[in-house]
Amino acid sequence: MASRLHVESDRYGRWRVHREGEEQALSEHASETEAERAAAVTGAVEIVVHDRYHRVLTRQPRQQGRGDGDPERRGEDQHREIERRPRR
Repeated sequence: MASRLHVESDRYGRWRVHREGEEQALSEHASETEAERAAAVTGAVEIVVHDRYHRVLTRQPRQQGRGDGDPERRGEDQHREIERRPRR
C-alpha cells in the first residue's frame, strides 16, 4: 500500500502513476482519468495530480462501497423516471 502517489503526463502524452520520490512508473495510461483511477485502487492515502497545465491538485481517493464508487449505486440516477411535460 502506498501512502502518496503522483499522476503525471510524460512528454509523449502518456499518463504515469508513480510513488513519491521514485522515477519508476507503477503504470502508464492513455488519459489522466485512467491514471487517477489506477492510483485510487492501489490503496493510496493521497493522490497528487500534476496536470498538463502544470497545476498540482491533491485528491483523496473514494473509499470502496461509498458514494458513486459503490457498484450497487452506480447509475442509480439514470434509472429514475424522468417527468415528461407536454409541449406547448
